[in-house]
Amino acid sequence: MIFFPSTDDRTVARMMMPPNQGRKSSTVYRQTFDARVMPAINKKNVGNEDDHFYTARANYVLEFASMVGAEVLAMDNKDKIKVGRTTLAVDRRTRNKRLFPQDDRPNYYDHDFPTPKYLLTPCGYLRLTTAEDPAVTTDEHGRKHYAHPEVGPSFLVNRGPHDEVTIETHIGDVLQMVHSMVAARKTILVLIVDGGCDYNINHPAKEIFYGRLFRDTNLDGLVVTSYCPGHSSLNPIERLWGQVTKALSSVYLFDTLPGIKYLFVLL
Repeated sequence: MIFFPSTDDRTVARMMMPPNQGRKSSTVYRQTFDARVMPAINKKNVGNEDDHFYTARANYVLEFASMVGAEVLAMDNKDKIKVGRTTLAVDRRTRNKRLFPQDDRPNYYDHDFPTPKYLLTPCGYLRLTTAEDPAVTTDEHGRKHYAHPEVGPSFLVNRGPHDEVTIETHIGDVLQMVHSMVAARKTILVLIVDGGCDYNINHPAKEIFYGRLFRDTNLDGLVVTSYCPGHSSLNPIERLWGQVTKALSSVYLFDTLPGIKYLFVLL
């Protein structure tokens, strides 16, 4: 054990690894210990013996979409957003990177008092665009693959306490988006969905609504797939929720209209 008498925090910090190797200030760090302040990450997944099968299936579907020029939509819901005059929309610990004058910084209420049964659920739909002449890449084993579709525009539908979030509402949203797809003469639709209760592709009721989507849009092909349970972070739309959370940091969503002090909720 190494003992350093009378060392302050800055001296100890200089013995660690630099926060950023690319900066000139990194030269003052002695790098005696392989440690530094690290940001937390959330890439840990729940183990599942079928992980490889699910991931390979999703990759095959995305390559197929690139090969035939299909329309691709990634779909999922965000965590509920709180509504209330004294309640932040998202966690108060979310870092706010906006610039403010020194005398006009955000000042939060010391407690959250959300309006009971008044939450918003953002339903997200991310379009993945396919190229007319998709590129062919080679993996580490020398196998050729079609490049996956690229991230395109996204659509958010906020649903309140009186608007249920079900497979029926999701299919209704997709129907409105498919009209422009059919006009562009794309007749194959690929859906990358979450494995939750309102999307589960193995549930008979959900399969009925996917079948109705295929029937009502007169498509030539409809492919619906999902990633392994516990690995929903692989869904491309998951990258969108971080941006939504940042946009809602330091935001209060009032539960009443201007000039109205109280909200009457009929339960």
